[in-house]
Amino acid sequence: MVLLVAILFVFTVPLTVRLHFSDGLFTARLHIVFIRFSLFPLKAKKSRPKRKIEKKERKDKTEKEGTKKAAANIEFIRRILPPAGKLLRRLLKNIYIHGTCLKLIIRGTDASSTGIAAGRTWSAVCALAPLLNNVLHISYKSIRVIPDFGYNSNDKTEFDCKVTVIPVILIAALLSFLFKYLAIKNSDN
Repeated sequence: MVLLVAILFVFTVPLTVRLHFSDGLFTARLHIVFIRFSLFPLKAKKSRPKRKIEKKERKDKTEKEGTKKAAANIEFIRRILPPAGKLLRRLLKNIYIHGTCLKLIIRGTDASSTGIAAGRTWSAVCALAPLLNNVLHISYKSIRVIPDFGYNSNDKTEFDCKVTVIPVILIAALLSFLFKYLAIKNSDN
């Protein structure tokens, strides 16, 4: 009974992943109520020598079999797209990105190229932010595009945000899609 309550608690409590990029280092930490886990960077694994993969000879298919299979694949994709679109909408609707801080340092070869690059970056960011707001739930804390004319060479590009999801909603959406996928797959056979 206690185990069932613990499992229900974990699936209904919002999970927050904090993403941070600074100084060329990316980190991701998972927050569940008061518990924190480091998701990335992981401990470095020892590299293994790569194996050579031998290519297998493929059997020639007749054109007739190929066109039948292609037509079946196109029909399957046509039937799976509406449930996949619904799944994507449900997933994006339940992902919240908040506390987004973005600091971009723009450098160029000279002052004029730096200024032009900074202006282009600002226009791209200003055009992209409303589009992202229409698709995702994003709240911005700060967005800064800083042209570095050589005076502040210690400044670095930084990114920080928190992504919050409720696992039970995502699992329900995935299970709904899985059942529709299996129904479509079984109707084809």
